[in-house]
Amino acid sequence: MILSLLEYTARRVGIVPEPAGMSGMLLWSAAHASSAATNFTQQLAKSTFVLESGREGDTTTATATVVVGGAARTELFKLSCRAAAAVQKSGAETALVGVRVVTDVNGSVASVVGIASEPQQVTLAVGQATAVALKVAPNEVWAIAQDGKATLQKATPFVAPHD
Repeated sequence: MILSLLEYTARRVGIVPEPAGMSGMLLWSAAHASSAATNFTQQLAKSTFVLESGREGDTTTATATVVVGGAARTELFKLSCRAAAAVQKSGAETALVGVRVVTDVNGSVASVVGIASEPQQVTLAVGQATAVALKVAPNEVWAIAQDGKATLQKATPFVAPHD
């Protein structure tokens, strides 16, 4: 049970390497309990991946970069996501980002996945491509082409758990 909780937590926040096919992929997610900026770092061989994110109101922004072998930082993508419904808990407002960005191990964006229980308004800019605006529903997977265009790849109905 403890391992399940750790796996869930690891997939919910930060940068998680995941084996897939011959090379693998990275899962990029962020969560915020305050307006303070949060940074996540993942070291893979000579590459250092960094996810810098912050929150203003109900919108979370994130910038993903990579440094390879001590060279200059290269921006992989910028994300803006309307946070999931704010929850009042002990007087503090909690906001969670409702999407995950999936890249290959080189940082090329492959898809955006809906991980919240409600649709999210997302703006994603990949490299120099024009930013794309998406409405990402729970359990949807949007494939992102190299030119930044998005195509709905998969949609699985979301059934909320009952109390």
